[in-house]
Amino acid sequence: MTDAKQPSIVVDVWTVADGDQQEFIDTIVALFERMRAFDGFIAGELLQGANTTHFVSFARMRSAQDRDRVVEDRDIRMALRNLGGIARPHLNYYSVLRSFHPAEPPS
Repeated sequence: MTDAKQPSIVVDVWTVADGDQQEFIDTIVALFERMRAFDGFIAGELLQGANTTHFVSFARMRSAQDRDRVVEDRDIRMALRNLGGIARPHLNYYSVLRSFHPAEPPS
């Protein structure tokens, strides 16, 4: 069970029909712009694969509670429905299990 106060990461893999990529990008950018206004939003990224019909979106939230507030927002739900009409989503929520950073240089 995820601790509601632990950081939450939303990762979604999207498959977009060829030719619909720009509409998808415009729609998801608008979604991230809306999400940025919420307290608890830390960062977001949109990645496009070498196969340009594949995308990954990544949003880091301060907590699962913050994530749930965003997902329950009417405008966010509507934007997600719109995205679902453009692309096939594979949405998942994650908690940080371990973090890795560059090694410290030897002294």
